[in-house]
Amino acid sequence: MKINSFSIGSTPINEDFFVWRNMGINGYVIVLADGMGGLSHGDVAAQIAGKAAVEYIINNYKDFHSETIILKEALKVADNAIATKGLAKYKCRMGTTIAIAIVSDYQIFYTWQGNVRIYLKNHNTLSVLTTDHILNINYDQKRVTRSIKGTGLREDIPVKKESLSRNDTIFFCTDGLYNIAGSMLSDNNINEIKERIINPEDDASLIQIDI
Repeated sequence: MKINSFSIGSTPINEDFFVWRNMGINGYVIVLADGMGGLSHGDVAAQIAGKAAVEYIINNYKDFHSETIILKEALKVADNAIATKGLAKYKCRMGTTIAIAIVSDYQIFYTWQGNVRIYLKNHNTLSVLTTDHILNINYDQKRVTRSIKGTGLREDIPVKKESLSRNDTIFFCTDGLYNIAGSMLSDNNINEIKERIINPEDDASLIQIDI
Protein backbone atom coordinates (compact mmCIF):
# COMPACT_ATOMS: atom_id res chain seq x y z
CA MET A 1 0.00 0.00 0.00
CA LYS A 2 1.28 3.46 -0.94
CA ILE A 3 -0.12 6.77 0.29
CA ASN A 4 0.48 10.23 -1.18
CA SER A 5 -1.21 13.53 -0.42
CA PHE A 6 -1.26 17.27 -0.87
CA SER A 7 -3.18 20.24 0.48
CA ILE A 8 -3.32 23.63 -1.23
CA GLY A 9 -4.67 26.46 0.87
CA SER A 10 -6.86 29.21 -0.55
CA THR A 11 -5.74 31.63 2.21
CA PRO A 12 -2.71 31.80 4.53
CA ILE A 13 -4.65 29.66 7.01
CA ASN A 14 -5.44 26.26 5.50
CA GLU A 15 -8.41 24.77 7.35
CA ASP A 16 -7.99 21.25 5.91
CA PHE A 17 -6.08 18.66 7.92
CA PHE A 18 -5.11 15.09 7.16
CA VAL A 19 -3.22 12.37 9.00
CA TRP A 20 -2.63 8.66 8.61
CA ARG A 21 -0.84 6.05 10.66
CA ASN A 22 0.51 2.60 9.92
CA MET A 23 -0.96 0.03 12.33
CA GLY A 24 1.28 -2.81 11.13
CA ILE A 25 -0.66 -5.99 10.41
CA ASN A 26 -3.85 -4.06 11.18
CA GLY A 27 -3.35 -1.83 8.15
CA TYR A 28 -3.67 1.94 8.08
CA VAL A 29 -6.00 4.45 9.69
CA ILE A 30 -6.59 7.53 7.53
CA VAL A 31 -8.39 10.78 8.36
CA LEU A 32 -9.22 13.89 6.35
CA ALA A 33 -10.98 16.81 8.05
CA ASP A 34 -12.24 20.09 6.60
CA GLY A 35 -12.74 22.95 9.07
CA MET A 36 -16.13 24.57 8.62
CA GLY A 37 -16.35 27.98 7.03
CA GLY A 38 -18.69 30.37 8.76
CA LEU A 39 -17.48 29.20 12.16
CA SER A 40 -14.31 30.21 14.01
CA HIS A 41 -10.91 28.48 13.99
CA GLY A 42 -11.72 25.85 11.37
CA ASP A 43 -8.07 24.86 11.21
CA VAL A 44 -8.01 24.20 14.95
CA ALA A 45 -11.23 22.19 14.83
CA ALA A 46 -9.96 20.02 11.96
CA GLN A 47 -6.67 19.30 13.72
CA ILE A 48 -8.27 18.54 17.09
CA ALA A 49 -10.84 16.17 15.61
CA GLY A 50 -8.44 14.46 13.21
CA LYS A 51 -5.73 13.84 15.78
CA ALA A 52 -8.21 12.65 18.42
CA ALA A 53 -9.82 10.15 16.05
CA VAL A 54 -6.52 8.67 14.88
CA GLU A 55 -5.05 8.41 18.36
CA TYR A 56 -8.19 6.73 19.66
CA ILE A 57 -8.12 4.09 16.93
CA ILE A 58 -4.38 3.48 17.31
CA ASN A 59 -4.67 3.07 21.08
CA ASN A 60 -7.83 0.93 21.12
CA TYR A 61 -7.92 -1.08 17.90
CA LYS A 62 -6.67 -4.32 19.43
CA ASP A 63 -9.39 -4.22 22.11
CA PHE A 64 -12.26 -4.16 19.61
CA HIS A 65 -13.60 -6.94 17.44
CA SER A 66 -15.62 -4.61 15.25
CA GLU A 67 -14.40 -1.85 12.96
CA THR A 68 -17.95 -0.49 13.02
CA ILE A 69 -17.82 0.07 16.76
CA ILE A 70 -14.37 1.63 16.86
CA LEU A 71 -15.10 4.01 13.98
CA LYS A 72 -18.29 5.21 15.65
CA GLU A 73 -16.47 5.65 18.93
CA ALA A 74 -13.66 7.54 17.19
CA LEU A 75 -16.17 10.08 15.88
CA LYS A 76 -17.62 10.50 19.35
CA VAL A 77 -14.13 10.97 20.80
CA ALA A 78 -13.38 13.57 18.12
CA ASP A 79 -16.59 15.41 18.93
CA ASN A 80 -15.78 15.38 22.64
CA ALA A 81 -12.27 16.65 21.89
CA ILE A 82 -13.76 19.66 20.11
CA ALA A 83 -15.85 20.37 23.20
CA THR A 84 -13.08 19.96 25.76
CA LYS A 85 -10.05 21.25 23.86
CA GLY A 86 -11.62 23.64 21.39
CA LEU A 87 -14.80 25.24 22.68
CA ALA A 88 -13.49 25.36 26.25
CA LYS A 89 -10.33 27.22 25.21
CA TYR A 90 -11.50 29.49 22.40
CA LYS A 91 -15.01 30.22 23.74
CA CYS A 92 -16.56 30.22 20.28
CA ARG A 93 -18.37 27.92 17.89
CA MET A 94 -16.10 25.74 15.77
CA GLY A 95 -16.54 22.61 13.75
CA THR A 96 -15.26 20.34 11.02
CA THR A 97 -16.46 17.78 8.53
CA ILE A 98 -14.47 14.57 8.51
CA ALA A 99 -13.93 11.15 6.92
CA ILE A 100 -12.16 8.28 8.67
CA ALA A 101 -11.15 4.89 7.28
CA ILE A 102 -9.35 1.73 8.29
CA VAL A 103 -7.75 0.04 5.27
CA SER A 104 -6.61 -3.50 5.97
CA ASP A 105 -6.40 -6.87 4.24
CA TYR A 106 -8.05 -5.70 0.99
CA GLN A 107 -10.93 -4.08 2.82
CA ILE A 108 -11.87 -0.52 3.70
CA PHE A 109 -14.10 0.31 6.65
CA TYR A 110 -15.13 3.95 6.74
CA THR A 111 -17.33 6.57 8.34
CA TRP A 112 -17.89 10.28 7.80
CA GLN A 113 -19.74 13.38 8.87
CA GLY A 114 -20.41 16.08 6.31
CA ASN A 115 -19.10 16.33 2.77
CA VAL A 116 -15.53 15.08 2.82
CA ARG A 117 -15.68 12.35 0.17
CA ILE A 118 -14.07 8.94 -0.28
CA TYR A 119 -13.80 7.64 -3.84
CA LEU A 120 -12.81 4.19 -5.11
CA LYS A 121 -11.25 3.65 -8.52
CA ASN A 122 -11.42 0.06 -9.73
CA HIS A 123 -10.33 -0.79 -13.28
CA ASN A 124 -10.65 2.90 -14.21
CA THR A 125 -14.23 3.02 -12.94
CA LEU A 126 -14.62 5.75 -10.33
CA SER A 127 -17.34 5.58 -7.69
CA VAL A 128 -18.15 7.71 -4.65
CA LEU A 129 -18.34 5.62 -1.48
CA THR A 130 -19.73 8.36 0.76
CA THR A 131 -22.92 10.40 0.55
CA ASP A 132 -22.69 14.13 1.22
CA HIS A 133 -24.52 15.29 4.34
CA ILE A 134 -25.69 18.45 2.59
CA LEU A 135 -29.03 20.24 2.40
CA ASN A 136 -29.73 22.43 -0.62
CA ILE A 137 -31.29 25.62 0.76
CA ASN A 138 -31.62 27.35 -2.61
CA TYR A 139 -29.74 27.63 -5.86
CA ASP A 140 -26.80 29.43 -4.30
CA GLN A 141 -26.58 28.05 -0.77
CA LYS A 142 -26.02 24.67 0.81
CA ARG A 143 -25.91 23.67 4.45
CA VAL A 144 -23.90 20.87 6.04
CA THR A 145 -26.30 18.71 8.04
CA ARG A 146 -23.72 16.63 9.93
CA SER A 147 -20.38 17.66 11.38
CA ILE A 148 -18.13 17.50 14.42
CA LYS A 149 -18.90 20.57 16.55
CA GLY A 150 -18.55 19.38 20.13
CA THR A 151 -22.31 19.22 20.57
CA GLY A 152 -22.95 15.49 20.16
CA LEU A 153 -23.73 13.29 17.17
CA ARG A 154 -26.85 11.69 15.77
CA GLU A 155 -27.17 8.02 16.66
CA ASP A 156 -27.36 6.79 13.06
CA ILE A 157 -23.66 7.25 12.33
CA PRO A 158 -22.91 5.72 8.92
CA VAL A 159 -20.25 3.03 8.78
CA LYS A 160 -19.66 1.09 5.59
CA LYS A 161 -17.35 -1.59 4.24
CA GLU A 162 -15.99 -2.21 0.75
CA SER A 163 -13.84 -5.02 -0.61
CA LEU A 164 -10.69 -3.98 -2.44
CA SER A 165 -8.58 -5.53 -5.17
CA ARG A 166 -4.95 -5.19 -6.11
CA ASN A 167 -4.33 -2.00 -8.11
CA ASP A 168 -7.43 -0.27 -6.72
CA THR A 169 -7.03 3.37 -5.75
CA ILE A 170 -8.82 5.19 -2.93
CA PHE A 171 -9.14 8.97 -2.85
CA PHE A 172 -10.04 11.17 0.11
CA CYS A 173 -11.09 14.67 -1.05
CA THR A 174 -12.36 17.88 0.50
CA ASP A 175 -15.00 19.80 -1.44
CA GLY A 176 -12.41 22.38 -2.40
CA LEU A 177 -10.72 19.61 -4.38
CA TYR A 178 -13.54 17.62 -5.92
CA ASN A 179 -15.55 20.70 -6.91
CA ILE A 180 -12.77 21.77 -9.27
CA ALA A 181 -10.89 18.54 -10.01
CA GLY A 182 -13.24 15.63 -9.28
CA SER A 183 -13.38 14.71 -12.96
CA MET A 184 -9.60 14.30 -12.98
CA LEU A 185 -9.57 11.46 -10.46
CA SER A 186 -10.40 8.81 -13.07
CA ASP A 187 -7.52 9.47 -15.44
CA ASN A 188 -4.84 11.45 -13.60
CA ASN A 189 -2.44 10.68 -10.78
CA ILE A 190 -2.03 12.85 -7.73
CA ASN A 191 0.96 14.76 -9.10
CA GLU A 192 -0.87 15.66 -12.31
CA ILE A 193 -3.88 16.85 -10.32
CA LYS A 194 -1.75 18.97 -8.03
CA GLU A 195 0.00 20.67 -10.93
CA ARG A 196 -3.33 21.83 -12.38
CA ILE A 197 -4.70 23.39 -9.19
CA ILE A 198 -3.70 27.04 -9.07
CA ASN A 199 -5.15 29.58 -6.66
CA PRO A 200 -8.21 27.55 -5.59
CA GLU A 201 -11.20 29.41 -4.14
CA ASP A 202 -11.36 26.90 -1.27
CA ASP A 203 -8.74 24.77 0.47
CA ALA A 204 -8.13 21.72 -1.73
CA SER A 205 -6.84 18.49 -0.21
CA LEU A 206 -6.36 15.03 -1.67
CA ILE A 207 -5.09 11.74 -0.24
CA GLN A 208 -4.39 8.93 -2.71
CA ILE A 209 -4.07 5.36 -1.45
CA ASP A 210 -2.79 2.83 -3.98
CA ILE A 211 -3.58 -0.76 -3.02
